[in-house]
Amino acid sequence: MCLLDNTSGAAISVRSFLEAVAASGIPCETFTASLFDPQREVNLRGILGPKSADPSSLGKIFVVERAGVKHNVFLAKSTQSKKFTLEETKQYEGAWIRWLKKNQPRVVVTYGGSPYTLRMQDYARRA
Repeated sequence: MCLLDNTSGAAISVRSFLEAVAASGIPCETFTASLFDPQREVNLRGILGPKSADPSSLGKIFVVERAGVKHNVFLAKSTQSKKFTLEETKQYEGAWIRWLKKNQPRVVVTYGGSPYTLRMQDYARRA
C-alpha cells in the first residue's frame, strides 16, 4: 500500500501518474502506510531514512519527497499488510482524518479494496 514500493505494479503506476501531474506544476501528496508487497520484511532505511529503524518512530508520519511528490508514510511495525494490527489501523485512520482536515485535497486517488482503504475513501468523501 506504500507508493514507494518498487515491487508493486499498482504503486508504480499510481506514483508515475502523480509524478507526471506534479511535473506539470500541480502539487501532489500521498498518504500511505509502510506496507509493501513482498512476503518478507522490507528494510525501510533506504526508503524512509535511518530514523525509520528507531522503535520510537512507530506510528509516526515520515515525509519523503521524490520526483516532486510529497509522500506522507505512516510507519507500521511490519512492512507486510497481513501484520498490520487493529491498533495500527486505528492510528492510521486517525492520522488520515487529521491529514484530510489539514490539507483539504480536491482530488483523492486510491487503489486496492482492503477494508481500511474503503473506510479511507469514505472519510475522504465526507471531508
